[in-house]
Amino acid sequence: MWLYIAGGLVLLALLVLAFRGRGGGRDLTAFDPTRTPAPADPSSEARVIELARSNQKIAAIKMLRGMRSIGLKEAKDWVDAAAAGQPPAPAQNAVPPVRTAGGPSDEEILDVARRGNKIEAIKMARQAYGWGLREAKDWVEAHA
Repeated sequence: MWLYIAGGLVLLALLVLAFRGRGGGRDLTAFDPTRTPAPADPSSEARVIELARSNQKIAAIKMLRGMRSIGLKEAKDWVDAAAAGQPPAPAQNAVPPVRTAGGPSDEEILDVARRGNKIEAIKMARQAYGWGLREAKDWVEAHA
């Protein structure tokens, strides 16, 4: 009898680990297209540069992405330039994308996604906001 209980607990633990890892290690809450980036605080940028130069690049990238609405690659390039002592280039996507006129509404996009057609919803989100594939996919998955 105790063997069945132990086996059930092991199976339960494996299921929890399997469902917990379904996000692929991605933080879907990191990208929020509705968030307005805070104005760059010179002391915060100085702290990011300090972290980058002290070989704490991951912390610097996370801090920079929290300060600005930029992608991972842009943040990594910025931090790498800062660590090398070069002036970091301004971020290309410092301002969140703006909804295009005449595009589908958020509710229309999410309705399509909830009906099971996430690919079409991602296409609609790309059309509505002018996002790339990754941003649109993350937004649809986080909100649907």
